[in-house]
Amino acid sequence: MRAGPDVNVYVSAFINPAGSPGRVLAGGHDGRVTLCISEGIMADLAGVLTRPHDVRALGWPTGAVADALRNLRDLALMVEPAIVQAVTTDPDDDVVLGTAIAAHADDVISGDRHPLDLGVYRDIQIVTPRQFVAMLDGAP
Repeated sequence: MRAGPDVNVYVSAFINPAGSPGRVLAGGHDGRVTLCISEGIMADLAGVLTRPHDVRALGWPTGAVADALRNLRDLALMVEPAIVQAVTTDPDDDVVLGTAIAAHADDVISGDRHPLDLGVYRDIQIVTPRQFVAMLDGAP
């Protein structure tokens, strides 16, 4: 199973590893899912994780963000995103969709209403972390 998590899923996973987003990331670590990512998502994630309020929420020591990004880069399937213009209100969402398309992902995982409102895009399901974990837990 291949999935393209949105930046908000990664941030939530880092803040609360026990929650649904954290379980998505754990699925990548244990091999139940191939996480798909692109340089655009990595750059957006790096920007978010270095904002002062997110740094405080993480409570990580200096250098931990760089380590987390390096670990994610090693874990995930890196692709060049397809060009997509599906979510006019947020071009970052289009990068997530384009990454999923390029990776031949089964699902996009997001907590953002803009992609979730699409439901399905080019045969790729767009689901919440909770929905994805339910599918993952139901898989053999």
